[in-house]
Amino acid sequence: MRIVTYLNNFLHFGSLCYFLPSGDPVEIRQWQIAGLPKDRFSVDNGVIVANARRWPLMIDPQGQAAKWVKNLEKESHLEVIRYTDPDYVSALQSAIESGRPALLEDVACELDPGLEPVLLKQTFQHNGAECILLGDQVVEYHRDFKLYIRTELRNPHFSPEIAVKVRYSTVTAVANLWGKFLLSPPS
Repeated sequence: MRIVTYLNNFLHFGSLCYFLPSGDPVEIRQWQIAGLPKDRFSVDNGVIVANARRWPLMIDPQGQAAKWVKNLEKESHLEVIRYTDPDYVSALQSAIESGRPALLEDVACELDPGLEPVLLKQTFQHNGAECILLGDQVVEYHRDFKLYIRTELRNPHFSPEIAVKVRYSTVTAVANLWGKFLLSPPS
């Protein structure tokens, strides 16, 4: 029998220890109304997505994170952008300039190097305005801009160069992995 204990936001599985983030219960309830699954791991990932310094890259094979973000950001006029769309950069530019949130979907295991300044939030002053480089264009950066990145791949293999620029978030696979871990016989 496995002994699982919670202590000061840490989940202990025998000798393994994992940090469990906590969040505002009212905000979490709003997320759940917007479509975030109610299990602990999805909530933890929601807290991480909301509070991370880096833009979230959501591993979302079942579309639950996409549904949640679309409902959550509906009133902010979320810009849903397909990475496979040849004109995705101009849609992203529009979101950056207007301060609207953007959901970049259909991302495979590589990202366009032109997105690096956006991923790293490398803003600078240009003619008295805060700007960012998007591809080869200088774009005025609105402080309200948010970026969500989503892949449908179940087990993506992103390079370390991408991994350090984003915050990974798994909506369904983590819960399934934990369930398998907890239900497996002890070794």
